[in-house]
Amino acid sequence: MTELGVGFKDEPTSLSPPSCPECTSQKIWKDGLRRTRLGDVQRWLCKKCGFRFSKSGLSSSEGVQKVHRQILNCDQTSPYNRQVGEFLTEDSKNLATVETRIQEKAAGATEADLATIKGDIINFLIYLKNQQYPENTIKVYGRILENLLRKGVDLLNSEAVKHSIANEETSTNTKASKLCAYARFMRWKQIPWEQPRMSREEKDPFLPQISEVDQAISASGWKLRAFLQLIWECALRGIEANELLWEELDQVSRTVRIRPRKRGNPRTLRISEKCLRMLMALPRNSPKVFGNSTLTSKRTSFELTRKRLVRQLGNPRLEQIHFHTLRHLRATIWYRSGVDLKTLQERLGHKNITHTFRYIHIAEALFPEMPDEYFTRVTATLKEGELLVQQGFEFVGKDESGCLWRKKKTYEDVVKEREISENS
Repeated sequence: MTELGVGFKDEPTSLSPPSCPECTSQKIWKDGLRRTRLGDVQRWLCKKCGFRFSKSGLSSSEGVQKVHRQILNCDQTSPYNRQVGEFLTEDSKNLATVETRIQEKAAGATEADLATIKGDIINFLIYLKNQQYPENTIKVYGRILENLLRKGVDLLNSEAVKHSIANEETSTNTKASKLCAYARFMRWKQIPWEQPRMSREEKDPFLPQISEVDQAISASGWKLRAFLQLIWECALRGIEANELLWEELDQVSRTVRIRPRKRGNPRTLRISEKCLRMLMALPRNSPKVFGNSTLTSKRTSFELTRKRLVRQLGNPRLEQIHFHTLRHLRATIWYRSGVDLKTLQERLGHKNITHTFRYIHIAEALFPEMPDEYFTRVTATLKEGELLVQQGFEFVGKDESGCLWRKKKTYEDVVKEREISENS
C-alpha cells in the first residue's frame, strides 16, 4: 500500500485532480489505486477536510459517481484532535471507510450530526485498540456500526437500532453479533439501554469426506495448497496459519509453533514431510510464511476454487468446505482414532475443554466403530525386514515361505479406503 500522496507508477495519466466532493477544495493528494474488475481507479485524499474518495471510471469526464471517503481527522470537540493514522494501523483505518449515500441518511439528521457520530465510531475503535482488543474484533465492530449508519439508523437511538437488526434477513447468530458490538459501543458512550434477549444457536458443523478435502486441496493454486495442507494436518484456525512466521517453522524437527489466537493456548505441532516441502517452496519475501496477503483474499481464492470444482465434478458438497471445516474434520478424526480429550484440547489450543466436548458426539455419529485393520507384508530377506521396521511394521511370525509383518492402519486410512470402495 502506498503512502499518502504517492501514487503508483502505472497510474492513468488522463486523470485530472478533481475537487473534493465534500468541501470543494482543490488541495488533493493521490492516494494510490483501487483495484477493480473493470480496471484501476485512482484514489484521492483531500488535505483540507481529510476525506478520501475515488471516481468510478478511469476518466475525469465520467464524473464522481461513487465516493468512498475516510474520516482521517476526528471531530474538533474530540479529545483525540489528531489524525486517526497516529493511533490505528492501515487495517484499522479502513474500518472508518464509509460510502456517501445522502438518500439513506436518518430523517432530520444534519451533516454536523453525522460527522459527530462518525467521529464517535472512530474514537470507539481507538478505545478498543488501546484496550488491546484483537485487530479482527475491531474490524468487525467498526463494520457493523458503519453498516447501521449507512442504512440511516440513528446509533444513539437504541430502539431504532434494535428495530433495524430485528428486521434483517440474517441468521440469529449474525443478529447476536451485531447486538454485541452495539452493546459495547453503548457502554463506551455510557448510555443505558435494555439489550434484547437473544442467544446464539449452536449447530454441528458440516463435515465432508476425506476424499473431498483432498480434491479441494489438490485443485487449489500452489500457494493456497500449502496453506490448506497446513490447516488440514494441524487443525489450525485460518488466522493462526495466516500469521505463521518463518522463525516458528522448524525444518529439523518438522514442527510449527502456533501462537495463540482467539484467547487460545500456544502449542507445537508436527507436520508431514509433504507439508514441509510445500512450505519451503514458498517465496521468502516476508517474515510471514504465507506473505502479507490477507485471510480474506485467501478465502476468496478458495471460494472460486470450490465453485470451479462444483462445475467440473458436479458435487455441490464441495462448496460447503471452508477453512474451519478442515479443522473440525481433523479434530473429529483425531478423537475417533483414540486421542483422549485432554490431548485433543491441547492440539486444538482450546482454553476451555467444554469446546472440545462437541467432537465426541460428532465422531460417534459420523464415524461408527470400525474394527482394527492392518497393512501386511511378507519378506524373504533380513534387508527387506529392516526396511519394514523403519516404516513402522511389527513382526508377526514366519514359516518356510518367509516372514510376516503388519502395521495398523490409521483411522484416516480406513475411511479413505472405504470411501474409494463405495464410490467405485
